Amino acid sequence: MNCISFSKHALEARARRTAKSQGFRAMKSRRINPLENHGEFMIIDGNGIPQLGFKYDATAQDVIRFCAE
Repeated sequence: MNCISFSKHALEARARRTAKSQGFRAMKSRRINPLENHGEFMIIDGNGIPQLGFKYDATAQDVIRFCAE
């Protein structure tokens, strides 16, 4: 594993931990569909309602920033 992919993996893990600590769930898309799914993150609240990345278009950094607000 090279440093770039490890760094990306670490950033995604941090985004998930940050969201969880704020009562959210950060879900990463497993598929890419250009119309509905951009292959990144969606943040869902405790009621299952999306709060950010409605088309799985939030990056890990977006998730971290959203949770810091």
